Formats: sequence, C-alpha cells, structure tokens
Amino acid sequence: MKKFIFFLLLFATVLFTKSCSKSDSITYDTDSINYDPGSNSAVNLKSVTKNYFNSTNSLYASEKLNFQNQKLINSQWGNGGYVNYEYNNQNLVSKISEFKANGDVFEIIDYTYDGMGRITEVNYNNPLAQPISNYTFTYNSNEIIIKSFNSIIVKMTINSDKEIIAEEIISVDGNAYDDSRNITYTYENGNLLACSRINPISNILETNYYTYRNEKNDHNYRKFLFGEEWKMNSTLDLFWRGQNLYGVNQMFMTENLISSYINSIGTTHIDYLFNEENQLIKETTITPESINGRYEYIYEYN
Repeated sequence: MKKFIFFLLLFATVLFTKSCSKSDSITYDTDSINYDPGSNSAVNLKSVTKNYFNSTNSLYASEKLNFQNQKLINSQWGNGGYVNYEYNNQNLVSKISEFKANGDVFEIIDYTYDGMGRITEVNYNNPLAQPISNYTFTYNSNEIIIKSFNSIIVKMTINSDKEIIAEEIISVDGNAYDDSRNITYTYENGNLLACSRINPISNILETNYYTYRNEKNDHNYRKFLFGEEWKMNSTLDLFWRGQNLYGVNQMFMTENLISSYINSIGTTHIDYLFNEENQLIKETTITPESINGRYEYIYEYN
C-alpha cells in the first residue's frame, strides 16, 4: 500500500509543476451507455477491485473492497494485508484498522463526528510512529479550522454551497504564518472547475482544470463511509492523509462524474463503462504519457 500512496503523491506533485491556460468553461462528455443520471446504482454494491499499473503495464498494487448492507466492511490488498471498518450509531465509519499479511497491526484510525455528521477529530496510530497523530476540525460559518499534531493550523474558506474555495496555513508552532501560495478553488454547477496556487519557489501561478460528464456522481462508495456529509468528510479525510494536494482528489467529490483533469504536462482521462442496468462496472484512469500509469476499478453488484 505504501508503494501505491507514494505513486499517488508523486502523480499529484507532478501535476502542479507547471502552469497552464484554458478557457474557464466547464465541458461535459455525452457518450454515456444507457445510463439514467438520476439513478443511484451504488446501493447494491458488492465489491470494488482496484488495480494499479505502472508505465510498463505491470500490476504493482491491488485492493478489493467488500460491501454489505451499504457499508464498506473490509478490504484485502494483493500483498496479503487487510483492512477492517467499524461504524458508530450514526452509521458513519468510526474506526479503520489495517493489518499486515502476518496479522500485525499496521495502523489504526479513529474518527469522531458532531451531531451533523461532520468529522471533528481524527486520531492516527501507527505502532512505529509515536505519539498518536491527532487532527481536529472546527466549523465556523464560512470556514473550517484544522489543527494538526505538528502544530500547523490550516484555514479552509467555505462558500454557501459547502464548497472549499480557499486554503491557507495560518499558524506554525503558535506563530502567525504568511501563506504566499494563495490556493483557490473555482466551481460551476457543483463541480470543481479549476484550482490554482502560486508556486512558493518559482512564484509562478499554477492551475489545474477539470472537465465532467453529464452523468451524476452517484457511484462513489465513500458515501457509505461518511454519510450525508460524505463530500466534505471525504475531502477532509484525504487532506489530513496528505493525498488531497491542491484538488487532485477533491475533484472526485463533485456533482458529476469527472472526465479529465488537465495540466501543461498533459491530460488525464477517466473512462466509465455501465451495464444494461445502468450500473457502473468499470472505471479506468489513464495518466499523461510523461507519467504513463493506469488505474482500473471493477465494480460488482448483488
């Protein structure tokens, strides 16, 4: 799994190495296959198998997620490791326990929520990394304040549609911090249209752009973990994990299915295949030639 996470982080970092220009107009693909945009075909989800291929088309990581009664119960990694999921009385994931192939604990993550089902605290415990890493999330009218165990405080500005429109570090080790990156997010019709930042080293504006299909984003299994607030909870969950680098994963928490994301190094395409019952059965992500990777998600239903 570590190898997989490293590849994702490397991919996310490369996407923001250059700036790019494109008209700020959202684009939709219409080549759907007998799909009703209003349906929610994820209800009867049985499993999702994730396969990750490198530049030589070799499988370097795989994971199978198993669902029961609209909950993600467990998953198995191709290397023999496995993950168990537990839920609270709000039907929200409260504990994720990951184990090595030999049964030793690899990591444990505990989640706490408020009465509205929003994440308020995360405790990450890795036996090899002490002490426990703690993250807290405080919600104000138009912002979320995130405090991390390493004394960094981040402010996320929220619009009336509960979308993150800006992000900045405001404090480090108790001292005010001037975040010159100026990270901003732009949306249209509930979809992330673009995210930008100033590169603190080159002082150049860097921007990613996103396009979408007509189909609604009804197939995302993370709603079974995080409930009604699954989009924001998922974004914050990816953020503390370090996987939500300037919108690379936030784009999947959108109103429509994403079709592509674009940077000057190239375009990453995401293709979908539906069965005759309008259920998503395959999702394929193809990265630019300079990265030359491919991810395949296979969906099975009861």
